[in-house]
Amino acid sequence: MVENGVNGITTKKPQEPSVNGGDTAGPVKANAKTGATGASQLKLERRLLSQLSAQTLSSTRAPGAVGEVWSLVSANWMRAWRRYVNSRGCEEDGEMDEADSLGHPGPINNSSILVSQAELNGSMNGSTSSSGRLRPHLLDGVDYSRLAPEAWQQLLGWYGLAPGQVPVLRPARQLGRLSRRLDIEPYPLRLRLAAWDRPNEQTVREFSRTDSLSDVSKEAVRLLKLAKRPFRLWLYDDAAKDAANLRPLPTAADACHRLDQLMLTDYFLSNKWKSELNTDNPLGMRGEVAAGYGRLISDMWSGRYSSISPRQFKQTLGRFAPQFSGFQQQDSQELMAFLLDGLHEDLNRVRAKPYVEVKDANGRPDQVVATEAWRDYKLRNDSAIVDLFHGQLKSTLVCPDPGCAKISVTFDPFCYLSLPLPTDRSKQLIYHLVRSDPNLPIIRAKLVLPYEGRISQLCSEIARQMKLKSADRLLVADVYKNRFYGVFSHEDYYNSINCDRDVIYVYELDAPIYSPDHTVVKVFFNTTADRLDNCFGLPVVFSAPHKGLTYERLVEMVTKKASKLLSIRNERGEFPVWWDPTDNDEASDCQPPPLFILRRTNTNLSSEVQIPDSLFNSDSLSKPRDLYLAARFSPEAKRACCNESAVLQYERHESLQASASNANRRTLSDCLKLFTAEEQLGKKDAWHCPKCKKFQCATKKFDIWALPKVLVVHLKRFQFDRICRNKIDNVIEFPLTGLDMGAWAINPQAPATYSLVSVANHFGGLGGGHYTAYGLNCRDQRWYEFDDSIVSPADPRSVVSGAAYLLVYVRSDLVHRSGESVELNRLTLAI
Repeated sequence: MVENGVNGITTKKPQEPSVNGGDTAGPVKANAKTGATGASQLKLERRLLSQLSAQTLSSTRAPGAVGEVWSLVSANWMRAWRRYVNSRGCEEDGEMDEADSLGHPGPINNSSILVSQAELNGSMNGSTSSSGRLRPHLLDGVDYSRLAPEAWQQLLGWYGLAPGQVPVLRPARQLGRLSRRLDIEPYPLRLRLAAWDRPNEQTVREFSRTDSLSDVSKEAVRLLKLAKRPFRLWLYDDAAKDAANLRPLPTAADACHRLDQLMLTDYFLSNKWKSELNTDNPLGMRGEVAAGYGRLISDMWSGRYSSISPRQFKQTLGRFAPQFSGFQQQDSQELMAFLLDGLHEDLNRVRAKPYVEVKDANGRPDQVVATEAWRDYKLRNDSAIVDLFHGQLKSTLVCPDPGCAKISVTFDPFCYLSLPLPTDRSKQLIYHLVRSDPNLPIIRAKLVLPYEGRISQLCSEIARQMKLKSADRLLVADVYKNRFYGVFSHEDYYNSINCDRDVIYVYELDAPIYSPDHTVVKVFFNTTADRLDNCFGLPVVFSAPHKGLTYERLVEMVTKKASKLLSIRNERGEFPVWWDPTDNDEASDCQPPPLFILRRTNTNLSSEVQIPDSLFNSDSLSKPRDLYLAARFSPEAKRACCNESAVLQYERHESLQASASNANRRTLSDCLKLFTAEEQLGKKDAWHCPKCKKFQCATKKFDIWALPKVLVVHLKRFQFDRICRNKIDNVIEFPLTGLDMGAWAINPQAPATYSLVSVANHFGGLGGGHYTAYGLNCRDQRWYEFDDSIVSPADPRSVVSGAAYLLVYVRSDLVHRSGESVELNRLTLAI
């Protein structure tokens, strides 16, 4: 027994078996299920990886048949698996070295996407086994990957499933009764079924959103053992505050992009639309879109229902626009544009459209040309949608050839304004700096960074902000549930960091990360308790010099670096007595057992082994560059000596007090400036000049000529960048009332002040996302938030956010106020 004097901690190197029942970490030579050796399995894994999407790690093929069972797998685990496969070298002899095994992702772990049984029961303690239910609002391709049956079976055979978890399986479904396309539903509809005379005997059953009420009825009869007699389905709501607790079951499930977008309430409730229905318009939808919309409005305002689900209307849209059938994410702006155009053509009062010749200005006054263009447009397009939503733009093209200098002026209608966002994009990142000196406090700070960049640039900015010695001594990690969910190299891009969800810690080391004379040691803290979530505290990271490295020295460094966690000591700096000497066979020695023991592990703690002696030999070539260790405490030692709250304390840096920079918070006026700014066309968009008869890179400028009664503004958050598309999450400030568009209309002929009545929000990225909305109630003048089937009052200050995607303004003189009867006093917009 050797005692090194570090607070009385015994540091004898322990000899004990692995927690996994063996003394070696990493994969065995042959897979027990597939019989594949290390080399052949690696080839199969690389082949499988090549068949998956490089961006989402999902299977690229579509479901092949109804009922084909696909699997959802945590994207965190999939990314760890990809790193493991890509990092492994050629294993010609079928053997895998120890360094490879330590990058092993472990069994398939879906804990990041599943609700635990404890959470489901409303408890943070107890069982950590999975309930099999997905967490809400997960993003396809961001939080989880979709795997075809053959891919799932391969991964399951190689890696198995984490204890206490069940596979997340989803059968392929037909997108609609009139569609042949197949897809899976990540979130099936969960219904709690009970008989009226036995309300406490409930059973939960999942249904497809394409199932009919007849399907639900048959299943209810079977599960509840009901007699085959006439019955009716009701949706029981014990939290309802209205006249009754019962309402008919909604006819369809909510779509993520909310289909009841624009309610021209008075026009449809008065049935005026029926006399203007145009079923013969070849550009329309045989009147079906308008008729379906009219039925939806009638149901919503009938007073018979507490909620409406637009199933039939969704099916109607899907027949004419298949992209809106099924349950895949679709763009809400595209849906709004299609709906407005469809309603316009179905309600077009013009039955026979005359031929109209498009004329250029040819030097005539703008007022004359604009009036002529609007008159010609109305000869072919005349509907309630045009009356309310259509305005007019002036487009000016100038030929750059000095010998030509042709100026072409046209006036075109618009239904909404698609506004570009400022191009100087940036992102805010909040991080926690852990200094190399454990006596210094953790600092929480904020950085404003260019939207794209490498981790090395992030570290340079942190070193500059915190006045550190060198950026190459900083290690950036994503910490989740007391363990590393991702450790970034300096070559990685920080674009993958989700600033809203990821908790970023930046560790300062005593030596450069890539020092050939040091090993970067990453230490988790866990207990010997037989639980999956036995990690606690904050992981520590430090540089260990190769020279003189021993097990005892590692224990000493871990104890020093974890001084905040190990802060429960007496006045002499000693740990309290946490063991019972009478339980020790060598009680006469009165020597304490080790406070913790160190075990070598991998990135996700899926295996632990004894630290090999080779780590402490003098040959520096055998030293690993990275070393993951688990410091294992007994439950008694953890309770007596560990202060978990201490590692959660931090000091706030002054950067947190600073308001968002001008580069990150812009106004709607900035977007309008960009929209109306003069630009030069590129070669791919060259304009054919009618005067010089050449394709020219002309200058182009838009101006707003006439404004509509209802102004729809689309913020173009999705933009092309090099070879890919990105989403801009910057906050665009826009007013809730008093938006003065008079400064932007070059020919204001009517009041130009607008009030906001609705906002559509988009959360997430290109691979998937979630839509919510804010709507202003025309009766009580209060804001409400619409989040799937949940409607709740909203603080007006929350309406302006970085998620705002579509804005709907109504001219202020037409907004219902204080019970006045005005033209649009019942115009309600809800997305």
